[in-house]
Order: sequence, then C-alpha cells, then structure tokens
Amino acid sequence: MDIDTGDLTLPDWPALTMAELESLLPAPDCPCCVEAPPEPARWAIPGVFGHVEPPPRPPASRHIAAVTTAIAGLAGPGQGDDLQALVDTEALMQAVVDLRVSLLPYLADAHARRLHVAAGQPTLSTWRARRFPDVPAADLTLAGRLRRLPALEAAVQTGQVGLDAARRAAAALLTLAPHLDHADGLIDGQPGEAVIAAVVNNTVELIAGSRAGVPDDDPLLSELVRRTAAINEGGGTQLHRLDQAFTLLAARVHADALPSTLGQQRDALLPDELERRAQSQSDRRSVRLEPRLDDLPGDIHITPDHELYELFWTVLHAAATHDPQNQQDTAERAAHPLDHQDPDRADPLLRDLHDALNDAENDDREAGLKSPRSKAQRLHDALKLVLQQFLAAGLAGSTDKAPVAITVTIPSHLLEQRPGALPGLGRSGTTLPRSLLKRWWCDARVTAYVLSKGLIPLGLVHQGRTLTATERVAANLQRGGLCDRFGCCRAGDPLLTLTPHHVFAFSEYGRTCLAETIMACDALHDDLHHGKTVQLRDGRWVNEHGWVDEPLPLPWH
Repeated sequence: MDIDTGDLTLPDWPALTMAELESLLPAPDCPCCVEAPPEPARWAIPGVFGHVEPPPRPPASRHIAAVTTAIAGLAGPGQGDDLQALVDTEALMQAVVDLRVSLLPYLADAHARRLHVAAGQPTLSTWRARRFPDVPAADLTLAGRLRRLPALEAAVQTGQVGLDAARRAAAALLTLAPHLDHADGLIDGQPGEAVIAAVVNNTVELIAGSRAGVPDDDPLLSELVRRTAAINEGGGTQLHRLDQAFTLLAARVHADALPSTLGQQRDALLPDELERRAQSQSDRRSVRLEPRLDDLPGDIHITPDHELYELFWTVLHAAATHDPQNQQDTAERAAHPLDHQDPDRADPLLRDLHDALNDAENDDREAGLKSPRSKAQRLHDALKLVLQQFLAAGLAGSTDKAPVAITVTIPSHLLEQRPGALPGLGRSGTTLPRSLLKRWWCDARVTAYVLSKGLIPLGLVHQGRTLTATERVAANLQRGGLCDRFGCCRAGDPLLTLTPHHVFAFSEYGRTCLAETIMACDALHDDLHHGKTVQLRDGRWVNEHGWVDEPLPLPWH
C-alpha cells in the first residue's frame, strides 16, 4: 500500500527505519523551523541527556598536590634498627590521623556546596561509595554533623578530641537536638534552663568518676568547675551549651567509658524517654529455647528487661567469683602467660596469635592439661553453677508430687553397654553423652520402670485420686514428655506442664490406672472439660465422657 502525501509517496511504514524516514523528508526552507538540540542543564547525570562531555577538570591546588606528591614519594620500611622502624611507623600512623582530620573541613564544604552534583552523583554518600570506598563513611557523616557543633569541631581540629570520641559526642548531641530550644522552654516536660545547667554541671562528676575520683586539691577539678561555670554563664542556645559540655567530656573521658557517660547525660536530660525505652524493652522481653536437629543442645536466646539484666548480672558475678575452677585457671595462666590469650578480650592482632597457638594447646590437652577458660566460658559455667545450687537447695519446689530435678531416661541396654543402644534422653528431648551420664550417676536417684515391648508402662489399678509420683514419671516416659493429643505440643518446651486426666470420671468410677489416664497439657485439658472431642496420638478419640465408640467400663465397687 502506498500513502499519498502530495509531493512525497511513502511505501509501507513498517518497512522504514527512523533514519530512512528522516532522509526522505524535505529540508525546511526556513532556518527557524530547524530546532537545535536542547543543551543539557545537568551534564553529569548519566542516561538523561545522552553522552555529553564533562567540563575539563583543573589540577589539584598547589598545597594539595604537594601532599599527594609526598605520599607518592614514600619509600617502604627500611632495614634499620627496631627503634627507628617503630618511630617511622608511629609517625606515619599519626600522619594518617592528621590527614583524616584535615579532610573533615573539605567534606563539610562538600556538604554545604552539594559538590556531589558536580560529580554527577545523587548524594554525597553515593559519591564516596563509588569513587572512594576506602574513605570511612563515618568521616563523611561526622563532617556533616560538625557544621552544627562549632565547639566540638574546633576541638577535633586542634587535636583535643579524637575522631572516634567526636563521632560519639556528635551523634549524642544531634539525637538530643530535637528536644532543645523549644518555644515553651521545656525539655521532656521539665524546665529547660534548669535542666541544661544541671547537665552541664554533671560534667564535673562524670569526668571525676571516669578517673576513679579527683582529689579536691587537683588542678583538674578547679579547671572543670571553672569551665562548666563559664558554659552556664556564657549563654547561647541550649544546643550550643551542650556542645561545649559534651566536648569537654569527649576530651577528658577515655573512649571506652565515653558511651556510658554520654548515655547518662542523655538520660538525665530526658528521664521520660528513659522510661519509654525501659517499657519498650520490657514489652520485648523474652527467653527462647531453640532445639536443634542434630545431637547438640539447643540455643538459648534471652532479651531481658532491666530488672532481669541486673538480677542476671548480680548472680553471675557472685557465682563466677566463687567458682571453684578459678584457682585452676589462675594457676594455668600463671604457668603459661603467653600461651593462653583470652580470645574474648584480645585485640585482632592477639587473636591471630591465639589461633597460632592452637597446636600447642592441643598438645596440652593430649598431655592431660586443661587450658584456662575464656570469659564467655566462665560466665557459662557460673550460670550452670547457680542452677545446680538452685535445684540442690530445693528452691524449685515440687512437680508431679516429687522434688524438681533433672530427669534423664536411660535404656537398660545402655546401662549394659550393648552395641547400638539408644542414648540417654533428657526431659528437654536432648540426647546426652555417656560421659555426662557417668558424672551424674554418682549423685542420681535411680528408679527402674518396666515397660512392655510397645513402651507401655506396666502399672496397677488403685483407688488414689491421681497417679502416684512414680506413675506420673512412667506416663511421661511413655509419651516422651508430650501431651496425648495428636500434633499438639512441641518437644523441649519448658513451659509445658502435663496433668493426668481420667478418661472415665473418678467421681463416678472411683479408680485410677495408667491405661485409663491420658496426659493433657492445659489446652487439651480445657478442651476436654468444655465438651470437645479430640484425637489422640494413638489414633483414638476421646471426650469428657470417655473413649468415643468404645464401651464404658463397669463401675468400681
């Protein structure tokens, strides 16, 4: 099909490319009809205006070029004496720190002038990540924050406050900033000026506390009192005064203690916020036991509220202090001070040393020697000691008519050491190694149960209202610690309690026996007493009147 356009006849449109179509169009007579391509307003954003050459870049400024030239001219470490090598290394490390500090004003200028736009990047963070990923992102963040904190910025530039301390102080200050300088004069519902004055004065106490106390005649104490008074009398915005006070803290408190110190100042300023955080933590409190599919014990995850954490810390501290294994640890560390660096406390370099000494420690184990425990292992053993003492003192009370104790099921074949015998099984559902069972055996109370080939305990019928303690253990043994309902309970749940339930009401039939008793969790027990019919794990159905579709037994006389 041809298309008539007057002076121009075109073949079918699908057969033409855009370039071919443009070549067939007549050129316009008027120059003003020819539209020039638009000039890109932002040349650097890829893919928006096509490929446009960026403007030429000037060379680096003379003083910056001198620094980069000096760095490029650095030679590797020489083969001189150790002292010279140490001095050179320390000087270079200090130069790296000084360069990072010198970079902060440039990064702050990049924030202020939005230089990432000139680099063709949407944000400064993207520009840093794509062009200079080895520059710490924290330095870029700190530079942006210091623009609002002149006292802290000046202390960083003069070397009074290190970069790590400055990051912590700046983060704390800008977290508090939304609560400051309000028109109503209040901070978290308190009189703002009184709160600021008190928080500034707290600086003296916190610095003194970080130094284990400062004597009255120490010039440092007089200087701190003078400087905090000057901050309060100098006026300015509330953020400006806190900037000066927090800078003083960052300059005088060791980096390890600074987070706690800043946190105390935050909580002094915002007590209601502390209450809200505590309530939120309490709402999230939890203890989770997560069984594993292998033969190892499950994991324990604890999210404590404030009270549990203090209780836990206090008890663990006391137990770890009185742990009888401490003497052995001390003797071992004294005998081999370098062979047993604690990996929990060692810095990365010492961890490498610790790993390198593993072979020596393995040799010690083969020779019958025990390595001192790590900090985490000591706390683990302290908790175990507390729980052992708790059960031994009978403080857990009784369950199923017997004192609470660890219950382990050991098949007779295991006692007879027959090959292929099933392992011991804890009440939690965890299989237990023979070495542990042998250690427990000396202090254990052993009860023998006779079960049929189908694992049914052989018990007697009696007129007692409920199962005896021995029968309860036998019933739990038969069911593996789970209730009788099909698909109901989870193995190893410490909150699971089982109650013996008479299939035929004791008030009517007057007898108790294992064959006519099911072990019910709280949910199953409630369902049965509310008229529900449920299926059991053995396939039978039961309701509050007894077995479904099975004849009732004769009454007991």
